[in-house]
Amino acid sequence: MNNLEKALNTLFEDTWLVSFLAAVLARATNTGRISYGEIKEIAGNHTGEVLLLGSQWRLLLPTRSEKSSAREDRLLQCQPGESYEVPNIIRNLVQSASKIRFWTPMKNVAEVFKEIEEPAWQKIAEMVEKLGKVAINGQISAAEIRQTCASMGVAEKVSHRRL
Repeated sequence: MNNLEKALNTLFEDTWLVSFLAAVLARATNTGRISYGEIKEIAGNHTGEVLLLGSQWRLLLPTRSEKSSAREDRLLQCQPGESYEVPNIIRNLVQSASKIRFWTPMKNVAEVFKEIEEPAWQKIAEMVEKLGKVAINGQISAAEIRQTCASMGVAEKVSHRRL
């Protein structure tokens, strides 16, 4: 079992899909995108299940959207001609996990913000960790984001930059 599979096994109980998902993510990580056909080559009859799992965990996002590029507007369609993308933070996590067999999310958040030349990249990673602690069912209010940003000295980032 490769390092990425071992890392994914720490997230999923249903391990029979992990090897397919690991192979899909490994291929998609190079370019940030993958087509339905490429996933079908890897997962065969399990393509739909792999796409559902990847989408549910936001590891793979459909590129087709209903209104905007927001995640909630993305339309998951499991059919030829469709394509999917891997968010930058997931690409970074996958690359790291492929080397060391486990997830280092806060380190990877910092690396992504450093790569995009964010001056407060270290504070942003710490802020994300704090927001994760106050999240309820994976959701955070705009007020909580503003308050956390203000407490970390990055309040100006909220109004003009997507976090």
